[in-house]
Amino acid sequence: MVGRYDLQKNHKGFIKTGKIVHHKFPNVHFILSGRDVSSTNITLVNEVKKNSLESVIHLLGYRENLADIYTALNIYVSASLFGEAFPLVLCEAMACGTPCVATDVGDSAYIIGNTGKVVSPNDDYMLAEAIISLIKLDSDELKKLGTLARERITSQFEAGQVVRKYEEYFSSGLVL
Repeated sequence: MVGRYDLQKNHKGFIKTGKIVHHKFPNVHFILSGRDVSSTNITLVNEVKKNSLESVIHLLGYRENLADIYTALNIYVSASLFGEAFPLVLCEAMACGTPCVATDVGDSAYIIGNTGKVVSPNDDYMLAEAIISLIKLDSDELKKLGTLARERITSQFEAGQVVRKYEEYFSSGLVL
């Protein structure tokens, strides 16, 4: 999970979800990165300890090498509760060939399409089940999903194409 420490991003829910996943798959590790997502964040560290996940949750803090992080992941997770419009982190992870699991906030479902899983926000159990469903895929199936995710981003959300879509929209006369 990549994102600043903020109630909106739902780090607490992600950690609870991690506990559910860890119970079924003890070898799974969780990488969290973002501003104030480090060992100096006592609230976050206490939440990790409370859920007995110190050995499998890694708090990396703010990083600029996000492509390296995304490509190192098997699955990217967005656990946001609210307030997302068009979560670029999903596009970034998918562009790196990483399948995503996200809560249905903002355009998350639209971005992911059929290349990952989307669940209702604030449902740690369903988020865990979606993650587990991808963990259970064999490596070829997971890689295929990652390839589909990358293809979706490059075919639907490439910057030049987005600009053209805006130009078409504004020149159509539909703007009030």
